[in-house]
Amino acid sequence: MDTLDYWKKKEKEVERKWNQVLSSSPIEWITREAFWKLFEEEYEPNNRYLTMDIEFPIMLEELRQRIKVPPLFTLLDEDFPGPVERWYGKIETDLFILTHYYHRDYPEMTMVRIEDKKDFEELVLKSLNDFKLLNP
Repeated sequence: MDTLDYWKKKEKEVERKWNQVLSSSPIEWITREAFWKLFEEEYEPNNRYLTMDIEFPIMLEELRQRIKVPPLFTLLDEDFPGPVERWYGKIETDLFILTHYYHRDYPEMTMVRIEDKKDFEELVLKSLNDFKLLNP
């Protein structure tokens, strides 16, 4: 086996291990399109909105390493102190948005926007903390 084949095999092995570990998380990462479709179908008709922001310190590299769905990148001014990378997720039927802000002074500046429900706040924080600790 030549060196290139060896490293390709190792890379596939690491990817397989990560997929196994990440599949144990209750978080389902979804595309922006899937998120907004669910939001329009299930949240808006029932007057449910994501109104609460909670801080979740995590480095951008950790997010990129663990979340397999590509983020939405935006330079928009409304994302103060933008730019940001944003992921969309759900736990069971509850939706959330995870936004990482590019900020020189705060490299772990990540916010989670959720519905203002105390039990969901606790669940999402526990799930994200568990997700952060995952290692293959």
